[in-house]
Amino acid sequence: MASCRPGEEKKNDIMTARGSIPALLLCTLNALCGGSAMPVHPLRVACLERGSESTPPLPATRDGSYPRELARLLGEGYEVRSFPLMVPEQGEMQGNVDPRGTALGAWKPDIVLVAPGDVDSSLTRGKPGSLTSDALAHVVTGLGALSSKPRIILLLPPPSFPASHQADSLLLVGTIQRIRSVAYGARCEVVDLHSLFLGNDEKGFGLPCASPVAPALIAGRLGEIITTEEVPGIDVSRVSSGTAARSSYYGYECWSFTFEGREARIVCPKRTARGSPWIRRARFWGHEPQTEIALLERGFHVAYCDVAELFGNEEALGIWDRFYRALTGAGLGKKTVLEGLSRGGMYIY
Repeated sequence: MASCRPGEEKKNDIMTARGSIPALLLCTLNALCGGSAMPVHPLRVACLERGSESTPPLPATRDGSYPRELARLLGEGYEVRSFPLMVPEQGEMQGNVDPRGTALGAWKPDIVLVAPGDVDSSLTRGKPGSLTSDALAHVVTGLGALSSKPRIILLLPPPSFPASHQADSLLLVGTIQRIRSVAYGARCEVVDLHSLFLGNDEKGFGLPCASPVAPALIAGRLGEIITTEEVPGIDVSRVSSGTAARSSYYGYECWSFTFEGREARIVCPKRTARGSPWIRRARFWGHEPQTEIALLERGFHVAYCDVAELFGNEEALGIWDRFYRALTGAGLGKKTVLEGLSRGGMYIY
């Protein structure tokens, strides 16, 4: 099915599912107020996928595409539409891909899902290293300039090859690192669709290009991200005893400082989950960070205070107790998750 040209609309290119209680309640409130309440509009979700004349993005109405599954999952109160993501090639005038003058800009999306790599299963081509950070950063800047001021979410591409394949390693060190770098610089969200499929090759759905359930898995993860309630984040200045240095931790904002003379770090999620959950790393900061990255994506903070040479003695536990009180006093939840890697297990037990 051909996609619409810019500025052209087709009725079947807009998907609005039904069955949402919140939207119904808002409509009822509007009626009870005699029509004085603000009109209810569906939350508009734009799915941007890379494409060209030879490999166009799938229209949102095609069964088996992740935007279609996402619309079904979100229900009434949301409107999901696919748009082409035009990324400037090297040497191309970047103004040629400014989204403000396109059909996307005219549609005024509330949320934009950006797939710099091929997200949809039928579009997976396995072309690591084909995207520059500058090009993607320009696209994100343009999206941020839209009049609707949308929430921008970058998607890490799912694997195109088995995890043991060299091309998948190139994808990890190439495209994925660039996307995370842009997400950090622009302070926008990033969702890891790559890890979503790892370790499942033997079940027949490890690779999206060969998986009939891939669109539903992708839509399910994105649906969680879109609908998760957000609460205010932590005030780092209430924990650090001096100046805190900002850096990137796999695309997330990391603050480094000293606490009672000890090296300490706090990594903040893009959006804090209800209850302000957090995980405390006991030892070997940055080694095997997969769990921390997954929890950051789900709204957790990550905290670390180095008491390495104390080996879990009373002095170490006292520092940790005071670090805990400082973190909870700054806004984190009362219950934490303790992560004990290697001899860090001695500290948490």
